[in-house]
Amino acid sequence: MLKALKEFLQATLETSSEGELPNVELAATTLLVQLSQSDNQQSNAENAVILRKIKRLFELDDKEAENLFLQAQTQANQAISVFDFTRHVKELDYQLRYQFTEALWKVAYADGVIDPQEEALIRQVSDLIYLSHSDFLKAKMSAQPSA
Repeated sequence: MLKALKEFLQATLETSSEGELPNVELAATTLLVQLSQSDNQQSNAENAVILRKIKRLFELDDKEAENLFLQAQTQANQAISVFDFTRHVKELDYQLRYQFTEALWKVAYADGVIDPQEEALIRQVSDLIYLSHSDFLKAKMSAQPSA
């Protein structure tokens, strides 16, 4: 029994190290894509915001941003949970994590409706990347479209 458990854990560790994400940019972009899909309606407006935000956050040109976005869509469609991605994003410095959370809110606001699933996902991600609650709220307010 103990031997079987040990073999299972080793196999799991080998699988997770092979499936390791190559970088924080892909992890962050995948979270943005997951957010846009969380309400079961990924809009063109949300995709445009994602592309704009990843270009700015990661200083990418149009082609690099498009490639990253396509990779992130594949990752998002295969993802089981957000934990694989947030563990990479929390390696960013605090200011970038704040800007990333603001980008999450911008994506959520892009289609004009904040779904409960979107807000719950943003809250979960901001907790997992160790963003303070006050900065979570500041990012939300900052991302709101002007009336």
